[in-house]
Amino acid sequence: MKINSFDFGSIRIDGKKYDKDVILFRNSVETKESTHIIKRSDIEKIIIEDSSLIIIGTGTIGRVRITEDAKKLIMDEKKELIMEKTPIAIEKFNENKNAVGIFHITC
Repeated sequence: MKINSFDFGSIRIDGKKYDKDVILFRNSVETKESTHIIKRSDIEKIIIEDSSLIIIGTGTIGRVRITEDAKKLIMDEKKELIMEKTPIAIEKFNENKNAVGIFHITC
């Protein structure tokens, strides 16, 4: 999976444009409801992937937060977590072919 571009309100992945927040698995993309909170249920979807790295794009200005319960799950599963504003998170995702991620595409 490669993130080709990002503009406020849209993201292009492997040539396809998405207008909602996305969850990137190793071989697929799923859209998700746009919220400013990453919950345990969001992490449960990607934690089963064969990846030691989870990248979260927190939006253009970084408004997204993660619950303590979701952080604990990541720690319990011994996964590395990177949380950055979405443009920076995209760079990190594209540099790590083994990563999975959640990307907020607005604020």
